[in-house]
Amino acid sequence: MNWKWLMICTGVTFAASAGLAACGDDEDAPCETDGDCAENEFCIGPAVGALECEQLCESSDECNREGEECIQVEDISRGGVTVCEPAQLQEECTTDTDCTEEGAVCVEGGCIVPDECTADTDCETGEVCEGGTCVPEATTNECETTADCIDQTAYCAEVGAGSSCLDVSCGADLNSCSRCTLGPNNGDRDADGPVVFFPEQVGTCTQDASQCLPGAAPWVCTFSFLGFDDNLPTSDLNNRIRVISSAGRELTVFGTGSSAAGNNTEYRFRACFPETSSGNIGTAVVLRDSANDASNSLCVDGTLQ
Repeated sequence: MNWKWLMICTGVTFAASAGLAACGDDEDAPCETDGDCAENEFCIGPAVGALECEQLCESSDECNREGEECIQVEDISRGGVTVCEPAQLQEECTTDTDCTEEGAVCVEGGCIVPDECTADTDCETGEVCEGGTCVPEATTNECETTADCIDQTAYCAEVGAGSSCLDVSCGADLNSCSRCTLGPNNGDRDADGPVVFFPEQVGTCTQDASQCLPGAAPWVCTFSFLGFDDNLPTSDLNNRIRVISSAGRELTVFGTGSSAAGNNTEYRFRACFPETSSGNIGTAVVLRDSANDASNSLCVDGTLQ
């Protein structure tokens, strides 16, 4: 099992970009085949013995149960699929002592609980057993800046007492959503493209008819993310930063800007979003450098209010 993000299930709907958890009566039923599931549900899971009845979806509006959202998960027979899962909130932290669950550690502002093990064979592919817990192999790769990680489509982050490369390639734990693989190169960066990471919503969304079309997509929302490359753009950003539509098209944004953030560059953009019953919004963003090389596609999640 991959590292699981420590989630707090609440009655409030939040957006989440990685991890799976079920809360209370919303837990999905175990299954072996699609025939074990109710109508309009399928037997989904990453491995035999870890399958559950899930509702497939293309957007959160299709999810029947209150507080659910449409997120991408791994399935043993279908590959990546998007299903309805309870919305989740990651417990925030600055040090390991901020995490409330036993064994949880603080990684880039979020609490995670590593799986227990006695040998590497107890862990999933891409993980190793270190100190009795399964950790991504990337966390054993020490780094000083993201320059040490870019070839892995990863960025350099503070993990525990040191710094390690954290994977942000499309489909990784830190970057998984239904639109990710719809970006250029199925979500993978060009060989010389930038690495983009650490997306955040900036402020709250507003309705402004001068910026967004009333009725169709009335909400204007602002997001930021970090980028790293030797050829990062600083001008014409409305055309260099693109969001990915549900059909895989690259759409223009507005209100763009950039500023230095240590060894990285912080980018900001605005985009228009439709009303949703859950209040959750999400897309994927791609950054094209000065040579027009594409970054990895980066999942971006937020809420309307």
